[in-house]
Amino acid sequence: SFSPHCTPALLLLLGPLSFLTLPCLHSRRVLDTVVSEPGPGLPWYSRVVYVDDQVTYVYTSGMQRAKPRTVWMTQNESPEFWDMMTWRAQRLQKWYNASLNTLSQLYNQGEGE
Repeated sequence: SFSPHCTPALLLLLGPLSFLTLPCLHSRRVLDTVVSEPGPGLPWYSRVVYVDDQVTYVYTSGMQRAKPRTVWMTQNESPEFWDMMTWRAQRLQKWYNASLNTLSQLYNQGEGE
């Protein structure tokens, strides 16, 4: 989202330099981790979401719920937001689970040849 100082016209005017110099732009990264054989106490699936290199929320197959990791996320996001983030992570968890099962079957099938 843009702050009041970052209008589309200003970004257009500055062109490529706008991404290097404007403090209103943020980065968002998502790290999904899947482990086929997790160790004791470790989840087989986790999702960590970063904004500007700060962990904002986490979901794991053990928790089954997206949980905020910053005060500002806790204070500014509604319960509906957390329900949506949980729903998205659970959908991905199901997809990764199916993918792991497929890979396991393909690997085991190839072993017998």
